[in-house]
Amino acid sequence: MDSMNRSMEEGHQEGVDRRSPLRILVVTQCFYPDIYAVNDIVEEMVKRGHKVTVLTGLPDYTTSKIPPEYRHGKRRHEHYKGADVYRVQTIARHHGPLWRSLNYLSFVVSGSLRAWTQDFTKTDAGFDVIYVWEVSPVTMAVPAIRLAKRYRKPLFLYCMDIWPECVKAMGITESNPAFPLIHAWSRLIYNACDHIAVSSKPFFTYLEKMNRVPLSRLSYLPQ
Repeated sequence: MDSMNRSMEEGHQEGVDRRSPLRILVVTQCFYPDIYAVNDIVEEMVKRGHKVTVLTGLPDYTTSKIPPEYRHGKRRHEHYKGADVYRVQTIARHHGPLWRSLNYLSFVVSGSLRAWTQDFTKTDAGFDVIYVWEVSPVTMAVPAIRLAKRYRKPLFLYCMDIWPECVKAMGITESNPAFPLIHAWSRLIYNACDHIAVSSKPFFTYLEKMNRVPLSRLSYLPQ
C-alpha cells in the first residue's frame, strides 16, 4: 500500500497537500461481493484515512448471473468497509464471447452516462484523484476518462492485464480484423491516463512500444 501511495503521488496534481488524506474515486467494473484484490485495496485506503467513493457495475463473476438482491434497480448505492459504492446497470456475463462482450460494453455505456449525469463533487466535497483498478477489459477505464475530463482531475491506472495482448487468449490475434480496432482503443485509453502503475516489469516495454505510453508516466507496483 505504501508503494501504491507513492505511485499515486507521482501522478497527483500540483497544489494538493500530499500529506493530507486523499479523496479518491475508484472506478472498476469488478467489486465486492465478487472476490477481487480491489476490495482489499479499497478497505486499506479507508483504513489509512482516505475518503473513498467507488463507481462499479453489478456483481456477476461467481455465477455469471446477477444475484436477485441486485436486480431491478436494487442496491445501487451502498457502503463497503467505510467506502461509498455506486453501482451502474450492467448485463450479466453468462457464458461465451458474445455475452462477455455485452457485459464489457454495458459498463462502458452505463458508467459513462453516470459520469456525465451524477455530480460526484457533492460526495463529501468531491475528490482529488481518480483511481482505476484495471483487469480485463481495459475499457472499464472509459468512465474514469470521462470523469477526469469533466472534473479536471488526475487519472491513475493500476494495470493488471495488458491490452491488446490479453485478447489473444480469447482467440483474437493480429490476423483478426477486430485486433487493430482493439489495439487503437487500448492505445487511446492508456494514453488518456496521467500515470500508470504496472504489476509486471515486462509491461513497461509493451506499453511503451505497442501503445506509445511514455516511460516517464509508468511505475512498477507489484501485487
